[in-house]
This record gives sequence, C-alpha cells and structure tokens, in this order.
Amino acid sequence: MQLQISNEPRLLTEDDSISSAEFEVCKRKPLNQKISFSKEVRVHEVLHVDDMTDDEVTATWYERQEMIDIKMTMFRELSDMLKGRVNEEEFTFRGLEYRIKEGNDKRRENKFNAIDAILDEQEHQFNDGVDNPEKISECYQKQTKQCKIDAQSLAKNDEREVQFLWNTPI
Repeated sequence: MQLQISNEPRLLTEDDSISSAEFEVCKRKPLNQKISFSKEVRVHEVLHVDDMTDDEVTATWYERQEMIDIKMTMFRELSDMLKGRVNEEEFTFRGLEYRIKEGNDKRRENKFNAIDAILDEQEHQFNDGVDNPEKISECYQKQTKQCKIDAQSLAKNDEREVQFLWNTPI
C-alpha cells in the first residue's frame, strides 16, 4: 500500500481517523496469523479496575470530560501554531507531529511496512515449515531501523533543548 504524503500540513479530522480499510495489509493474510517474537512470556501484574478503590480509579484515569478538554485544547493550539498565531518561544510543536496529516501519514506508512515485513516473513516460514522467531525479529528491526534512528535523533534534540532551557551541561 502506497500512502500519499501531503506537503501542506493540516490538522487531522474525524475523516482521517484510522479505519478498518487501512488494515488492508493484514486482511489479505489468513486470519489465524499473528505476530510473535519469542516463546518467553513476561508478566507484569496490574491491579484490575474492580479491585481499585474509587480514589485509585480517579488517580489512574482521566474522566471523559477531561480527555475531551485536553484534546480540544491540543487541537486549538495546533491550529493556532499552523496559522502562525503562537509564540514558538513559549509553545512547542514537539510531540504533536503525528496529530497533523503529514506526520500521521508517515507514521501509518511505517507501521504498515513493519507489519507487512513481519507477515511476509511469517508466511515464508509457514510455507517452508520453519519456526524462527529470531528471523522475524530481525526483519522487523531491519524494516524499522530508520524509525529508531529518527526517534533517537529526536530524543537527543529534546535532551539538548532541556539542557539549554535548564542551563545545565549534557
């Protein structure tokens, strides 16, 4: 699947939300396929919501209206930033890259390519009667290598920015 990336940044709308059609890559494979990397299972126990006190639930999750307010504020600020109405010394676009169409399209393309690489390798292994989770992991890592490099670069830039803002050496 080839995604088109617009050169014109714009906010995502409800029409841009992820739909089942976007998972076309997964649909063309048999439904019984799954992604797995290792037979080793790690369990991290989490308290079930039914076992939490009301105070613990309140401290753990946002209320519905809080989430709506947070998202509306984010979209207003993004809209203002895209229109050049925000002082960039006070506000940053960082972390919201995937809330505009261009960033979301790129992220979606990266995910699809990674899923496709994994499913292709699993299909090859199935057809050859092989079970090699390490090879599947290698295919995923190879496909996502540039994403990792980009993420590390962003993290390093974030670190420099924080060090600059707090006037402390790296």
